[in-house]
Amino acid sequence: MIYISSSCIKNNNIFNVLDYLLKNGIKNIELSGGTKKYKNLEKKLVNYVIKNKIKVRLHNYFPPPEIDFVINIASLNTEIYEKSINQCIKAINLSKKLGASAYSIHAGFLIDPGVKEIGLGKILKKRLFYNEDESIEKMKKSLNILKSEAGKKIKIYIENNVLSYSNFAKYKSNPMLLCDLKSYKRLKRKIDFNILLDLAHLKVSCNTLKRNFREESSYLLDQTDYIHLSGNDGKEDSNKSLKNDKEIKNILISKNLKGKTFTLEIYENIKEILNSQNFLKEIIK
Repeated sequence: MIYISSSCIKNNNIFNVLDYLLKNGIKNIELSGGTKKYKNLEKKLVNYVIKNKIKVRLHNYFPPPEIDFVINIASLNTEIYEKSINQCIKAINLSKKLGASAYSIHAGFLIDPGVKEIGLGKILKKRLFYNEDESIEKMKKSLNILKSEAGKKIKIYIENNVLSYSNFAKYKSNPMLLCDLKSYKRLKRKIDFNILLDLAHLKVSCNTLKRNFREESSYLLDQTDYIHLSGNDGKEDSNKSLKNDKEIKNILISKNLKGKTFTLEIYENIKEILNSQNFLKEIIK
């Protein structure tokens, strides 16, 4: 199964995004961030999805919150933590209405970034870290709440964060949980979770931390059935086409990918999105 992220299409109205994707033959769609709140969104969306026979999954910032913020399920700030949990619960409840089988969110942070600090080329403001053990316990508590809310029909996934070189250079350490294989194993010892592996994130993080991307990606691909894909230069998560990313393409070609679910997060034109989709279909055969 190959999904296309709604965030690939830049438009504030989710229904404009869906119309555009449908016109280009795309009916497996991961609903993600990038759109604004819409009146009677849930009712209209459920009807739209049923009418057009769309298969969906929800990710992170969908449905759009009233006021933008950065989800942090490991936050030790009570207000941010509660906002994060409430956002995730809304997404899980909407997932149930839409017949989605999975919901995914990013792993937590040891800081609480502002909205304007997240994104391509953005550098996080320097601030004191939360205690890592306490944040991991908070993330464990969050997952227990979300799993209970989801029940047996919806599987919860946690996506690996991306650590750019610029942020690592500023902090001289890592302000994020779950960026590489070492942090994955540490979290796994304390929390029972399913990883959504973003290969593009892992590529950047491995370059920043001087890890072996091929070895780590090969191991982590065997631990999951859900993968996010895009290309980059290894320095920043730029959401490029897979076409020129030989490292990621070679890793995908080398693995048995049958039975796995993919989402393309490519912020280029529709031609590049469809080319990447066709490439992926060929190697999954």
